[in-house]
Amino acid sequence: MEELLAQGGGLQEAMAVLAQLAVATPGDRYLHWDELRHRPPPQGLSHEQWWLAEKLARRGTSIPLPLLSSDGGPFWLCQPPMLLKGLHEIDMKAGASVMAPEAVTTSSTRDRYLLSSLMEEAITSSQMEGAATTRDVAKAMIRSRRAPRDRSEQMILNTTGQ
Repeated sequence: MEELLAQGGGLQEAMAVLAQLAVATPGDRYLHWDELRHRPPPQGLSHEQWWLAEKLARRGTSIPLPLLSSDGGPFWLCQPPMLLKGLHEIDMKAGASVMAPEAVTTSSTRDRYLLSSLMEEAITSSQMEGAATTRDVAKAMIRSRRAPRDRSEQMILNTTGQ
């Protein structure tokens, strides 16, 4: 942050930049430096000044994490308003709609839903660990009890416990 502040012309200049940005940009979009530097900056600002203003504005909504970087500095988590708004919408709308495709009212439906969930979890976790098999091929292998053809299919089969 100190380096950006120095590049931006010091604290006095930073305050002027922040005042200008408060009027010039809505601040809804979370831009990373890699994206910001390719956009035209607000009038009268360099890309570095714009980035400094973004970093300073984000610091106000950031919380330090109990993790340190290799140079001993803290990691920060920024929760921009658009993120919190989106999470709130998911929370409000998903409560009633995240459920099984059909009512789990019988033991047969419950068992089918449970097996499907376990199969999905096994496939996904194996793919995250490097298994290079499509979901459809993996499901067909499990359902037909076919022997695995390669290491990736074996990873998935091992995860299912078969």
